[in-house]
Amino acid sequence: MYQPVDQNDFLSADMSGGKLNEGGLSSKMDNPIWYVSKVCFVYVLVFVDIFLNSEVGSGSIDQMKGGIRTFWPFLFLVGQTSVQLFIFLTLFLLMCNTYMMRIGLPGVIISDFKFLGIAQLVYLTFTVILGMMRILFFESNPTATTLELWQSAGFEAIFIVQNICKFYSPPSTFHH
Repeated sequence: MYQPVDQNDFLSADMSGGKLNEGGLSSKMDNPIWYVSKVCFVYVLVFVDIFLNSEVGSGSIDQMKGGIRTFWPFLFLVGQTSVQLFIFLTLFLLMCNTYMMRIGLPGVIISDFKFLGIAQLVYLTFTVILGMMRILFFESNPTATTLELWQSAGFEAIFIVQNICKFYSPPSTFHH
């Protein structure tokens, strides 16, 4: 005998075995506290990224001596890249919890947030380029100062382009 099924039952279906969800993971993910916590997490990561970006450009490396002087820019590059990947992942998780993703229309969300994704990837690319420039500069000039790095060819221009891309990546377009 045919029994009509409410379409909302499919939207709240549990991923483990296809059983309908009765207060399981899906209902917990619909809780606004999860959304707010993810948004707050993105903001914390953005502030950490801003701190790392400003700290690596300051003169703090000038007082260091020895091997740590060349390792410090590498450490900042790994840290900043990791933070940016976490931001991208968290944004993806926020998008996955939307109605459009649940009904199988990810193309709609991707087209709406295409610029955000492109800006984030361009920012990540310029971060890696700047990090490599810092590493190579201090490897080849062990006694150089940060001011000399800023005066090197193209560093300031790439830094400006990187920060313009940061303006267009989260959280500035987060409330799109």
